[in-house]
Amino acid sequence: FPRVQPGDVVLDVGGYVGDWSDQMTTRYGVVSHVFEPHPSFANAMAERFAGNENVLVHAYAIGSEDGVLELSGMVKAFGPVVEGLALSDVAVIKMNIEGGEYDLLPAMIDSGFMQHVDTLMVQFHKYGPDDVARRDAIRAGLSRTHVCEWVYPFVWEQWARKTQGEG
Repeated sequence: FPRVQPGDVVLDVGGYVGDWSDQMTTRYGVVSHVFEPHPSFANAMAERFAGNENVLVHAYAIGSEDGVLELSGMVKAFGPVVEGLALSDVAVIKMNIEGGEYDLLPAMIDSGFMQHVDTLMVQFHKYGPDDVARRDAIRAGLSRTHVCEWVYPFVWEQWARKTQGEG
């Protein structure tokens, strides 16, 4: 991530065991907010990163609105989370949330938050035929503020914020 600087904020949405956050904080000296709703994974990360002030573990998912996930726990609305954590500019968001991207990304785009995000790495999941159209709609929304740097459809893709004057 050539634009990432020490002290930048990154979001690890779907942190699992925290390896990505560990690598980012070690390599770039960033502050990582890790969102992981599964209690055992969140607890393991809380232990793993105890005493590491650059990794902040949040034991919940973020989505378009508050709710509950059947198997893993709490979902908090994205807007209040952003306000509560005083997130403004974000260097990188890594998002792997098992289909939750179809709920969260439109909320991030519609709120205008994506214009404050330099890079988005997202894994879109294909669980049914509607997911192709849902991904296409989100990609169209992202293209207003970002350009797709590379894509392996339904594996990983990376988007970078457009520079001024870039259409």
